[in-house]
Amino acid sequence: MSFVLTALGWLGEHFIGSLVEKLADFTVQFGAEEGLQDDLIKLKTSLHQIQFTIIQAENIWIQDQELRGRFNELLIQLKDEAYDADHLLDEFHFRVLQQQAEQRGDKASHQSSSSSSLPPKKKRRLSVREIKGRLDRLADAFRIVMASLDADGRRIKQLETSETRRTTSVPFATQMFGRDKELKELVELLLQSPHGSPASNHSVSVLAIVGIGGVGKTTLSQLACIHESMEKYFRHMIWVCVSDDFSVERITKEIVESATQRKCDSMNFDTLQKNLKRLPSDRFLLVLDDVRNAEKHKWESLCAPLRWGVAGSKILVTTRSTKIADIVGGEQPIHLKCLDEESCWEFFKKCAFGSQNPGDHPQLEAIAKKIVRKLGGLPLAARTLGALLSVRMDEQHWRSIMECEIRGYIPQALKRLVIRGDT
Repeated sequence: MSFVLTALGWLGEHFIGSLVEKLADFTVQFGAEEGLQDDLIKLKTSLHQIQFTIIQAENIWIQDQELRGRFNELLIQLKDEAYDADHLLDEFHFRVLQQQAEQRGDKASHQSSSSSSLPPKKKRRLSVREIKGRLDRLADAFRIVMASLDADGRRIKQLETSETRRTTSVPFATQMFGRDKELKELVELLLQSPHGSPASNHSVSVLAIVGIGGVGKTTLSQLACIHESMEKYFRHMIWVCVSDDFSVERITKEIVESATQRKCDSMNFDTLQKNLKRLPSDRFLLVLDDVRNAEKHKWESLCAPLRWGVAGSKILVTTRSTKIADIVGGEQPIHLKCLDEESCWEFFKKCAFGSQNPGDHPQLEAIAKKIVRKLGGLPLAARTLGALLSVRMDEQHWRSIMECEIRGYIPQALKRLVIRGDT
């Protein structure tokens, strides 16, 4: 049993979590240049759906041998698809760095990067769509297995949340360094009854997390969602990746599909809203991740059927924009700042050295500390450069990245993210 749970935890929270992180601002920005932004956003949504399906599955043990075998087959398939997606995103990542080097006129980097060929634009687009399609089919297959389990209670054994949490450690991808205070505050606000008193009406509260791109809003929200107190309090936890496309119809459709675990073919808005009203009358947590554009009337239209929710239900919005936080209203937003240097170092050390002791590599440790001082406490920058360094524990490799990236990529990336975060 512990092996199955550990595999689920690693896939759902560690590996797929790292894939979602790779679909961060710089990757999506590159996708826009080649007409791939929509496809990458859809891929990110598929990964989130897979992740949350797996997290739900962590709380059960399959007693039926045939179904358990089918479930294990799906895990193997998911692992293969996740590796394909990871490889594809690494190609995008490499292309971004290659482009940065070319723009700086760095001849050495240009000659080095040009020696590695990438598939043409059309092939990359088809690869993204093909992987997304396979992930969606896997998600449907997982839901079918889960539905069959729910249909026959003798086939599953519900595990105690505390037991599950002891069996599966919190993996690296969902750890946050220097965010204990913010996580505690977020969980307390989400568990708070309306007006701080016992629920007496059917109001749904809204809370926003505001911060620049790459500061860790999504990861903080994910950690809150898997907190054991949240699992006991909310019957439904629904995650929708919004990004630039604030389509009320699309978001409503994804909410219905996530809550019911069924595919919804209709895009008729009236039908979708009626389906939303018919959802079970239990407390829910709806996370709208990375909201970048939202007009007041669209926001009110989206929320109209959600007002039917049971008191204590919450809508959590992550956004870079204080204007968006004002539009969604609700509680005083949480403003997420960059990490202090010590916490950033701890995180960067984990990304770059993994399980190795930096003290065993004094030259590399010295280089790493120089890089960290230039990161401005931005977790995304720490993760990106740490991953690049970890490819080879070699001083020449680390120095080349330090000289190239600190001079060019980091200051530009930080400046772009800070500017976009104030919109």
